[in-house]
Formats: sequence, structure tokens, C-alpha cells
Amino acid sequence: MPKPKPNSARRPGPRGAARARLPALGLLALLLAATPLSGAPEKGIQAPDTKAAAPAAPGPLAIPPPAGELRPVDSPIALPPVRVATEAEDDGFDATGMGAMEMEREEAPFSNDLLASASAPDDTASLIETELGQLGAPPPADLSAGQSRLDIRGFPTPRLRNGFTQLGVPDVLNPERNEQITGPLVSVMGRAAPGGITNLVTARPRIKPGGNLGFSVGTLDNQRAFLDNNLVIIPKRAWSRTSLSLSHKGGPEPFTTLRQRSFGQSLTRKLSRASSLMLQVDWTDFVARPSGGMPEYRLTRTGKIQGPWLPLAEFHTNGPDTGQRKRLASVALQLESQVRKNLALRATAQWFSRQFTEDRFTRGEYLLDEKVFSGTREPQHSEQPLDTLSGELEATLRLRALGADHKLLVSAEGSRTMLTRFQRALSTAQRALLPADLRTFNPAAPNYWHPVYSPEDYTRVLNDRDETTDHAALVISERAAFAKGRLVATTGLRQDWVSLDIVDRKPGTAHPHIEDRSRRLSWHTGANLVVRPGKLLLFANASTAFEPSLRVDARTGRIQGNETTIGWEAGATGMAFTRTVSYTLTSFSFRNRNIARRNPLYDNPIYDADNTQPQLLASGEESFSGGIAELRWRPEPSLTLSCRSGYTNARTTASPDLPEEVGRQLSRLPRTNSSVSARYAPTAGSLSGGSLGLGLVYIGPHTAWYASNTRERLDYPGYALVNASVGWRWKRGTLTHAASLSVRNVLGTNLLTSIARVGAGREASLGYTLIF
Repeated sequence: MPKPKPNSARRPGPRGAARARLPALGLLALLLAATPLSGAPEKGIQAPDTKAAAPAAPGPLAIPPPAGELRPVDSPIALPPVRVATEAEDDGFDATGMGAMEMEREEAPFSNDLLASASAPDDTASLIETELGQLGAPPPADLSAGQSRLDIRGFPTPRLRNGFTQLGVPDVLNPERNEQITGPLVSVMGRAAPGGITNLVTARPRIKPGGNLGFSVGTLDNQRAFLDNNLVIIPKRAWSRTSLSLSHKGGPEPFTTLRQRSFGQSLTRKLSRASSLMLQVDWTDFVARPSGGMPEYRLTRTGKIQGPWLPLAEFHTNGPDTGQRKRLASVALQLESQVRKNLALRATAQWFSRQFTEDRFTRGEYLLDEKVFSGTREPQHSEQPLDTLSGELEATLRLRALGADHKLLVSAEGSRTMLTRFQRALSTAQRALLPADLRTFNPAAPNYWHPVYSPEDYTRVLNDRDETTDHAALVISERAAFAKGRLVATTGLRQDWVSLDIVDRKPGTAHPHIEDRSRRLSWHTGANLVVRPGKLLLFANASTAFEPSLRVDARTGRIQGNETTIGWEAGATGMAFTRTVSYTLTSFSFRNRNIARRNPLYDNPIYDADNTQPQLLASGEESFSGGIAELRWRPEPSLTLSCRSGYTNARTTASPDLPEEVGRQLSRLPRTNSSVSARYAPTAGSLSGGSLGLGLVYIGPHTAWYASNTRERLDYPGYALVNASVGWRWKRGTLTHAASLSVRNVLGTNLLTSIARVGAGREASLGYTLIF
């Protein structure tokens, strides 16, 4: 179309005037869009130049048109330059190139704003998990040794380190935070297991230099000091992070101490614009003298176990000359690379080592009528060195097909774990020479003398075997987002292969060499449906998982079959009341199978007269069903109110060795739990920088043990705890200071008399952190 002549004298009519307004309105819109609404520029965007423009050069366009005439503009308009920048740590973006997992949780169209509340850290959940963990915890000596498996729902929750499966690695060193992959996050991450997956994120270098230095002290003999420092080694290319911590905890029993020293060093190198490599070296040293736990008692030597004996609640059964030493070391390499625009690679290789030694005494139950412990008390020495080599490579391909965005993940994993179980006791002749008051232990006049370990004296072999476990897995997972993320679905398969090789050197063992192999296919599927964008999302998931077993049948020499679980969860998450309220409602049902139990007919004089009955039966089963409701309300930016309530109906459905438990609620697992918390942190005014927190947690009644041939039934009531905290942050120059005071069990609830828990009284902790 030819352009109108500049000197045209034609006057536009009504329709021509409307056409003439369009360029002017478009110009006005562009100017408004390019100009900030306030004098301060937006974060990351440079404000346009506000200086007066130079006068236009003389020419036809500089001559004003006659009155009433609009002339079209036929030259471009020069707008002020707009520069867009991104803060390095904004929105979870990691400029070092190691933040693939964090970005994946937020990547559209698979993720959306409704998932922010589902993945946000929640104090109410941590309060409940801490209390439930205490109810199911083994004695302190076993817990600190890392020899007991603990899970709230009964099945061990799979654990990841920076998104990689931990095959044969019992500990994750230097974790910065943990994330739960459950509910609506399953379809976003493409991973699932009944009960959820825990991903531990380790401390890694950040783009900005700086760090923090601090300490904390507590009323129950708790002290901790720490240093965390980030350095830029090569600008925009290499970064370093160093972490140091020292801690000490004493009591409440006499002689009880726990000292921990930790060191972590991380280096990140940006290999190119699309690839980064991280090296992490971590080391932790534990020196502990843990209590053996509160002694249980019998009324007579032949009577049933009644429960914990409260008058000996703070009695240390092992004494000052026993203890544990545990050294942990880890060296890991991690690579993240964007090979092409639609193809990402992640890989890791890790060496993990644990050296564990322990000296302790055996202990029976306290006999109320004789005032001594049952059985013969004797010292024992244990060692459990462990080494693991593991590696994993995963590739994620992004593509668009069949009207949907897709993520296809393929992963290969492998590990070898070498564990030695070494346990020795004094020979029977040496044991007979021990003082009589040591072998028959009287807590009113304790003899804590402990013979120093030596191979010449500790010649009786209780355990001496090497276990080599080879584990390999192939994983394929697909995620698809339809209708711009309104529907996101996932499905995946995981094939595991496990090879176990056990060499048992214990004299007289029936099976000195045992080899066994197994494989298991597990799967998951799930979907998220956005019913109302920004307001309501529905989700549903189903999955299976398994746990390789190491229990060896003494009669058959076979390793027990794998414990398996299958389950589903479904619910809704959303926001309401102008996005000030967020909620998540979840219902679940799981079933654990193939749990190794003792065969009640083993060594039975009638039914096992020919010694053909196996020692163990993989026939235990448990079922879990219930729901969780979570609610968070933020009526104003400075105030957050949260609550969480759960109900779990967990029953034993099959148990050959404990038939009295069948059909009953699992022991040490309450049906109900609830938690409420409030946090007030003013964002403006004279109180800006301060914070105040208050939390209440309630754990319902539960059964510790059911009545059996050896025990009386023991029930515990429900209880509630109140926790409070106050903090203050202030800045002086380039340094930021933070101080905090927290009080646990503010009301001083007596958990010793109600649920036989030691050291759970009122506790205050004061902390200070310097941020530089």
C-alpha cells in the first residue's frame, strides 16, 4: 500500500479519524510499558533515561501540522534502551550450573504456582515427624550406631542425595536441607514410592562470596559452633564452599556424651556455558558414650517384662569406660550438562566409607524382687567397617509430540557395598574370672570396670562375616504436560538387580558361604489435573517399591525374600481467599509384604523334630491407610499460620511369630497427630527484622507392646508440647547479625512419667549468627 503524502490536505472523516488514533494509542501503550510506575526501577531492569531529549533536527517531520490535521508518522520511534538482567540466586536459579533439580521443580508447563505450597518447608510437619521418630526410636546406643532402620509409616522411605539414589550408602554427609517428593510433586519430578521419597540436598558453592559464622548453647549441656564460607575462585568460572562444625551434647544420664566434628569442602567448576562439575569432600567424626536406654523390669526372674523401670530412668548401664567411635567420609563428583537445548545429562560418582567401633556390656532386665539385672553381664567389642562405590547417569530428553510437552528420563545406577561384621567377647574362662559384682550387676552398687579389648582375651567369636552387595538398576520415566500444563501425567518403570555374597567365618556355622541373587520390577504412575488455574489442583499416584533383605536363615542358609510395598495416594491442593490460604488434602493406602518373621515352629520338639522347619518366614504383612490435612493462612505478609493433622490406621495383617498383633494397630504408631504453628515477622516499621514463633504438637495415644508370652501389654496416653522462638536480625555496615532464642516444651510437660521418655523436659537454646 502506498504511504500517504506528508503534505496531503485531505481531512479525515469520522472513520479516518478512528484510523488515525490507532498509531497514537499504540505509541502511548509502548511508552507506558517502557516507563516504570514509580521512580525506583524494578529489580533486574534498568530504568529508562529520564534526561530531556535533544531537539529534533529540522525537517518535514519537525514542522507541526496545520490545526485539526493529524499526519501519519512514517519513521520509527526511538525508545530508551531497556536492559534485562537476572539476579544470580533469584527464583532458585543457580548460576554455577548445579541447580537442575531445583529448576525442574518449577519448570513450566509441568509445574505451576499451585505446587509452591505443596513443596514449601513446613514447621508443622517437622514437629510431627520429630515426635513420631522419638516414639519408634531404638535405644540410644543402637540409634547412634546407625544399626536400626526407622520409618514413620513402617517401610523405609527411599532416600536420594541431590536427586541421585543412595545405593548402599547409609548416611548423607553435610546436608543443607531435605525435600519430600510426594503428592502433586510426583508428576513433576517423575519419581515415586509409597510413603514418598526424601531428597537430601547437600551444601554446595553459591555464586556470591560470603558466608556465616555462629554458635548456639542450650540448657541441657548442648553447644555448637559452625562456619560456612563461599569464595569466588575464578569470576564466573569457579567457586568454593567450606563448612566446619563442632558440637557437644551431654546427659541427661551420667557419663553420657556425644561429640561431633564435621568438615566439608565443595568446588564447582563451570566447564562451559552448558556444563558444570562439582567435587564434594566431606568428613564427620563421632565420639559417643551413649546410654543403653531405660532398663526394663520383671517382677520375678520367671515373670513377664512389665515395661521400663522409671526409678532407673537416668541410670547409665554401660558406664564411663565404654563408648562408640564412628568416622564417616565421602568423596563425590557430580556433573550437570545441557548437551542440547532438549537434552540434559546428570551424573555422579561417589565413594563412601564408615569406620565404626563399639565397646559395651550385655544387659538383661531388672529383677524387682532381687534388685539386680538378670543374666550374666559381660563386655563385648564390635567393629563394622563399610565401603561403598556407587555411580549413576541419567539423561532427560524434552520434546513435543501428540499435542503435549514430554520429558523422558532414562537412568542407569550401580553400586558395590562391602561390609564386615566383627563382634568378639571374652572366652568363657576369662569371663569366669570377672568380679562377681560385675557379672551380676547391682545398680545400687555398680561395678563399671571394663577390660580393655585385646585379641588375646576376646577370643569368643559372636559374629565374623563379610557381606558384599552389588546393586544395579535401570529406570525409565515419562512425564507429559497436556493443554499447557492443565493435565500432567507420569509413568515409570524401575528394574533392580541385587547380588549378595556372604562369607561367614564364625566357628561351627552351618553355611560358611552364601550367595543369592534377586531382581524386582517396580513401577509408578500418577497425574495432576488443574481444575481451576491458580486455585485448585487434583492429584493421584500409585507406586511400588522394595527393600533388599540381608536376613539369613540359619537352617536353610537362604537369604530372605525382598520386603515389598504397594500403595496409592490421592488428594487436592489449592489456594483461596485471594491466595492468602493454601491447603493440601491427601488420602493414602499402603501394604507392606514379605516381611521376614521368625517361624514359630522352628526348633519345636513336635513339629520340628526332624529339623526341617526354616528359621524365618517371609510372610509378615502390614497395611496403612489414612489421610493428612495441611493448611497455611497468610492474612498479611508478616503473619503466617499453619496447621497439619493426620490419621493413620496401621494394622498387622499377618505375623507368624507374633499372632497376638494380627488385626491390631501397629505398636509405637499413634492413630492421630496434629500440629499448629504461628510465625510473626514484621516487614516494616520499628519491629522489622524481628520474628516470633509459636508451635503446638499433639501425638495421640498408642500401644508400646501387646501382651505376649514374654511381655505384658503397655499403653501410653497422648500428649501435647508447646514450643516457642524469638529472633532478631540487624545490619551494621556490610555485616548482618542474627540472634535467636528457642524454648522446647515451654510448659514443662512431664514425658518421663507419661511415656517413659528421658531428657524431654523444658529446654532453651540461644544462638547467634554473623552473616558476611
